[in-house]
Amino acid sequence: MHIRRLTILTLGVALSGAGTRALHAQTTTSSTSPNQLQVVAVVGCVAQEGSNLILTKATGPMIVPVAGGKAQSGSGVTVDAAKSQPVGKERYRLINMLDEFGVANHKGHKVLAKGLITGDAKERRINLVSFEMVDASCR
Repeated sequence: MHIRRLTILTLGVALSGAGTRALHAQTTTSSTSPNQLQVVAVVGCVAQEGSNLILTKATGPMIVPVAGGKAQSGSGVTVDAAKSQPVGKERYRLINMLDEFGVANHKGHKVLAKGLITGDAKERRINLVSFEMVDASCR
């Protein structure tokens, strides 16, 4: 499963070359360069609009402080950290691996979604690489 996720992520990165400028709130660390795509984490509520699964009441990309005054996004965000996050005002359409993660089973739940953000302010999408339920209700 991990190899499959990496392959899909790599394919998504290769296909989204034009979308690199659309990434939001990127934070670089000593091991990344400003032009490298980063996995980000957001917390939101799963809903359905037509055939699309979306995150409503979502946060912006979460940043986690680490040692040395640096910051990390995406992989450093845990479910425990996500539980303390209040709902936000952002909206993202969820794409990629929806069946494998069982996203449709979490409508109305507060979740932690990790992935690559693409699109523009009108239609932002998260290309999922990780998905976990945070709470059975969306508060």
